[in-house]
Amino acid sequence: MRVEQIISGELPSPVDYLQDHDEWVVVLSGRAALDVDGEPVDLLAGEWVLLPRGVPHRLLKTSPGTNWLAVHA
Repeated sequence: MRVEQIISGELPSPVDYLQDHDEWVVVLSGRAALDVDGEPVDLLAGEWVLLPRGVPHRLLKTSPGTNWLAVHA
């Protein structure tokens, strides 16, 4: 298990992920837009999403300074 804090800036283009582990993320401040296996997910401060291993997801947009907490299992 690994826990990390991520500070995101404005994305120049979307970023694709396909991970071999589960990941739970919560936005502590800021906002983010994702596509998780074809479903749109918008996160504001205090909102979270579980990203199961093997499920494709794409980070579409973040506001500058978005603060995340991520738990990788």
